[in-house]
Amino acid sequence: MTYVNAGTLGTLPGKRDELVSRLTQRNDRLRELGCTAYEVGVNEDEPETVFVVELWESAAAAPVVVSSRTSRCCGCEKSNTTTPRAAPALQ
Repeated sequence: MTYVNAGTLGTLPGKRDELVSRLTQRNDRLRELGCTAYEVGVNEDEPETVFVVELWESAAAAPVVVSSRTSRCCGCEKSNTTTPRAAPALQ
């Protein structure tokens, strides 16, 4: 079953673009761990928020990267409010 992790990351004022830059750097390790898609977005109406959607091969694979990404970007983030959701396979 495909696992979807979708949510938002709050940033400190003026730090959104820095966080987006870090989150969008190529990371082959994500694919190795089972991430099949990783999208990052912003909305100009919410200048201190970054939107993230991840698709994983399984629920067991997802938490490994969530915790490592949180610690890597802690200088930019105010809060991590991602809410994991299980979804049927999209294939």
